[in-house]
Amino acid sequence: MQRTETVTVQTDIEHSFSVLSDLSTYTQWLNFIESVEPVESKDGRVWMLVLKAQLGPFSRMKRLRMAKVSSEPHKLIRFERKEISGRDASDWSIDINFQELDLISTEITFVVSYSGKLWTRTLETVFNTYVDQARTNLKAYFVSSRPQSENE
Repeated sequence: MQRTETVTVQTDIEHSFSVLSDLSTYTQWLNFIESVEPVESKDGRVWMLVLKAQLGPFSRMKRLRMAKVSSEPHKLIRFERKEISGRDASDWSIDINFQELDLISTEITFVVSYSGKLWTRTLETVFNTYVDQARTNLKAYFVSSRPQSENE
């Protein structure tokens, strides 16, 4: 599965890059992330994510160890699943690209990829619902977290 989503937020590119560089902030706007905990690692910035999707009366949970594997300030961030358990695990990645539209608007493009075989039409439908809500939540998050200028 690969999904590309683009959203325009009302904040400057520096602030959007800073917020999205830290997976801990994702619980504020992405409802299928149950929890995010930073973990100690010699590999750089790493987080344990718990994903939870509601499928009618059932829920499905997945734990992922995600690492920031590349970052170019105000341009791109890449997170990848980096498990240390030694078990064979499906690949997960998130690529985030930033485009400054003006001093107070940034276009952000997310590319989410999953190589697992357990992706179904039902999960895709649920995922689409979460993505639609995330777009609205992310816009609201940046409006509410916008740094205040000295004149305001």
